[in-house]
Amino acid sequence: MAGILFAGGLLCALSALLFYAGGRNQRLLDRALDGKIALGAGFMTLIAGTALLLRHMGSASAIFTAATILMTLFSLLPFLVLIRPDAGDTKAKGARRNG
Repeated sequence: MAGILFAGGLLCALSALLFYAGGRNQRLLDRALDGKIALGAGFMTLIAGTALLLRHMGSASAIFTAATILMTLFSLLPFLVLIRPDAGDTKAKGARRNG
């Protein structure tokens, strides 16, 4: 049972990452994913994760858990840019592109 709960939470977290990576203002990746593909994949993983959570808990609890995971990761993902090795180093990015 704990494996189902963990897998459901992991799929909800993956959906948040896909939603974020599909946005044009994201800075986690060098280039944003295609918006339609990322949105579709995010919805599919969110539905799958919520379905797994529904097998382990009640419907209100599963939906609240999925929403809490999404809100938490939407708040934390923009800060992952700060721990990247080249975060904010625009001179180094330009130097790599130029040669």
